[in-house]
Amino acid sequence: MINVVSLLVALIAVIVSSTLTWRALTIARNANHFPVIVSLLAPHRRPDFIRKERHLVDHLGDHDPELTLEGLPEPIRTYAIEVSEQYHMLGYVAANGLADGTLLTTQVGHGASRVWDAVQPFVAVERRNRGGEYSFFNSFELFVELARKIDTSVPDARR
Repeated sequence: MINVVSLLVALIAVIVSSTLTWRALTIARNANHFPVIVSLLAPHRRPDFIRKERHLVDHLGDHDPELTLEGLPEPIRTYAIEVSEQYHMLGYVAANGLADGTLLTTQVGHGASRVWDAVQPFVAVERRNRGGEYSFFNSFELFVELARKIDTSVPDARR
């Protein structure tokens, strides 16, 4: 009987210890996400980035997608590449679990979605030219798909 009680106490101790260790690792991992997220979202707080993003959304449709992003005239070429690359990087980081994708998309998903709608025809031409459906800005596209799944009609929809 004493052996059974000792075994149960040891088993409970292992379970509690494992649970606490797992929780500590989760907290540590989430704490490491914070500086990454702050750094990745820094451009979205800059007036210059916001101006470029707005200009891109408002004026990219005036150009022929067959030009591709590289063939656009300045300054919209630079705006398109800089803003799209920012969202592509956020998508890459989210897709690979380097930062919380839901948190990222909650913060900047609306902008990503608007920019994607503007650049998508150009991306389609670039992909066609490269010969692969997933050869250009695929992480950006996945980021937008994640953003569009978030229910923004309820507070803290991520939970």
